[in-house]
Amino acid sequence: MLSDIRLKFFLLMPYLSLVAFAASPPSSEFIVSSGSSFKAQAAKDDLLAGVPFESNLDLAAGDLFKLTDGLGSKTNTAFRTFARDSTEDWVITFSNLKILELKEIRVFSWNVDIRSQQDFDLAYSMNRGKTFLPLAKRILAPENGACNLTRVPCSLSKVTDLRFVFRNPRDDVNPKNTHHSSLLEIDAIGTSLVPLTLAEAKDAGRANSALLSAHEVGGSKDGFLPEKSVQANLSVFHSSIRPALEQSCLPCHGPKKQKGKFRIDTLNPDLLKGGDKNWWLEVMDVLSNGEMPPDDAQVELSDENRSDTIAWLALELQRASRIARIEKGGSSFRRLTRYEYNYALEDLLGVPLSIGETLPPETASEDGFKNSSELLQMSPMQFQIYRQMGLKALKRATVIGELPEPVTYLVSMEEEFEKQAANPKTKLFDVRDKSYEKIRKSMHLFNSRTGRGTPYKAGKLKPISDVVTGPSPPGSGVFMSLPRSNELKWNLDRFLPDDGVMRVSIRAWRSSDNPDEDASLRFGLSAHTSNNANFSNIISDRDIPVTGTVKNPQIIHFEVYLEDIQRNPFRKLATTFPRRDEFLHIKNISNAHGKEPLQVHLDRIEITAPFYAQWPPATHKRIFFDSKDKTNEKKYGGEVLSRFIKRAWGRPASSVEIDRFM
Repeated sequence: MLSDIRLKFFLLMPYLSLVAFAASPPSSEFIVSSGSSFKAQAAKDDLLAGVPFESNLDLAAGDLFKLTDGLGSKTNTAFRTFARDSTEDWVITFSNLKILELKEIRVFSWNVDIRSQQDFDLAYSMNRGKTFLPLAKRILAPENGACNLTRVPCSLSKVTDLRFVFRNPRDDVNPKNTHHSSLLEIDAIGTSLVPLTLAEAKDAGRANSALLSAHEVGGSKDGFLPEKSVQANLSVFHSSIRPALEQSCLPCHGPKKQKGKFRIDTLNPDLLKGGDKNWWLEVMDVLSNGEMPPDDAQVELSDENRSDTIAWLALELQRASRIARIEKGGSSFRRLTRYEYNYALEDLLGVPLSIGETLPPETASEDGFKNSSELLQMSPMQFQIYRQMGLKALKRATVIGELPEPVTYLVSMEEEFEKQAANPKTKLFDVRDKSYEKIRKSMHLFNSRTGRGTPYKAGKLKPISDVVTGPSPPGSGVFMSLPRSNELKWNLDRFLPDDGVMRVSIRAWRSSDNPDEDASLRFGLSAHTSNNANFSNIISDRDIPVTGTVKNPQIIHFEVYLEDIQRNPFRKLATTFPRRDEFLHIKNISNAHGKEPLQVHLDRIEITAPFYAQWPPATHKRIFFDSKDKTNEKKYGGEVLSRFIKRAWGRPASSVEIDRFM
């Protein structure tokens, strides 16, 4: 549901921007006040306060520059020189704004006797800087030796970017000096865009859904009429748009000359029913970004005519798109992308999944999106695959029968040390031996109570049946030391089950508390079936940090679904060749260094598969809940389906719909 709301929101955003273009034509009016006091003071609710900006010029050495502090201070430290001598125009852009409604722009500047008058342009964008439209041009503050406040009233919705172009002074502005004025502050006054809560986003999604609100489609709440009899706004086109385009565009794109094989005088101005909507989109693009008319053309398109044309095109294109969707009827059917399907099943069933990796990747659309309905059709084979993946996820979340008997391996470093000490071939060392400095840098067992140890290499484990569950017993002082980049490799033979959770629990701690050194454990699984066939894979999605101390050891739990990882394909064979065993790897990933580098100490390892924290699992009870009618198969089945379908569909199911699944 949330992904659908996001999709509808992203699809709606371009049209919201187009409506704003049309509803709020650019303003060329501005108000300049000069003197020591202003009619409007610096705003305390400035929407630009703390917003970073981009600029094309560096400041002179020693200049401070902290725009939009919201204070409007007139001390010397508040003046910011916004360009240097003999340089290009200075462009400053505020991006990624979240302004719901912009009412006014205020620019505070200071002109002393040796500085020339303020002279700048102001433009805005509603599509994250793709196109800018002028809001005010050639804003001048003619009085020197005074503070100047420029106010630009406006009424704009969903502004994402603001751009100021401060012109470099020329001789015609101030012949005596070519210094810019100093900038005190820039304020944006209006209403910020407050992020929606999840409940508000759902309500907004329902309100804008053609599927859930089909009876409201065609209403006039948003000002768009879906009736087929609606007419294009041709009166505005013929009265103002057409004359402006003929004057500035016909010399290059008319009957005598067609640059780019394009004629503008033959385009059908009816964007609702005509066939030239795509060409008008091109016209809007080149006008919005200032490409046309080109700089070397002998004709010009005034800013007013450009703004009027863009506003008319935006509104007509919006109306045409809305009517086309209504006439098409309903909403387009598409399958979920593989990542959407994975997330939906995880939310529905409450289990981690990676089924998206088994499905083919989606093709990105021209604009880069992977959830375009035109590219997400579903073939019968795809439907079958999605169904299989859903059943696999449902099987993971639910159980049948009694609690399965787990396969358990247990490694006690105390017992391992006793086995090694009992072997006459084992070479024990003492902490006082000279060889200890070399031995301690490799994997070894060590008894901290006696100061004796022995080199160690992991071997083959056999499952045990009489495992004592619950908290691990207290440590005996015997531990295994795992240096940096060393790994334990346990042979688990062929006894792990085919599916279910394998949990590895380790009691571990750091050998030192050096804050500059870190250590983590990484888990892997491998098999060596023959000389020419083997694999070794990392099965942990992240390295697990070791933070415990000798006084407070850490219990590290690692869990993985066995059906999600590569397994030895010969593990169930009755023959001994190819090899059937599987190996568990535990590796120390560390940045340890120095004479006494950090090591990981561990004294107990427990491996269990399948592991269940409770029986039945919580995911099972979430679907098959307790009910007084649990013994009535038909009634209880209807209750289970009703609750499950409501969560899956995002709405209650009717009795007829439930009967289809009974």
